[in-house]
Amino acid sequence: MEECGEAGEPGTVNVLGDLRVIVNSEAIELPQAVQRLIALVATQGRRLTRSRVAGLMWPESSEDRAAASLRTTVWRARSSACA
Repeated sequence: MEECGEAGEPGTVNVLGDLRVIVNSEAIELPQAVQRLIALVATQGRRLTRSRVAGLMWPESSEDRAAASLRTTVWRARSSACA
C-alpha cells in the first residue's frame, strides 16, 4: 500500500468550468482556498515565488498574514491529498 506523500501516478487538473483534481481515477474534494491555489499555479506559464502567490491570493492582507494563509492552504492541500 502506498504511503501518503510518496510519488505515485500523476494526477489531472481540470480548470475549465468547475475545478477538478483527479488522482488514481478519483476526484478529490478540496477546500475553496486549495482550489484557488491549484488553479493559480496550474494556469501560470512560469514559476511563482511564495510571496507572489500569497500576494495574488490575499492582496488585502499584510505580507505576514498572506504568508501564513498560504502555509495553511498548502497544509490543507496536503491533508486533502492524504485523506
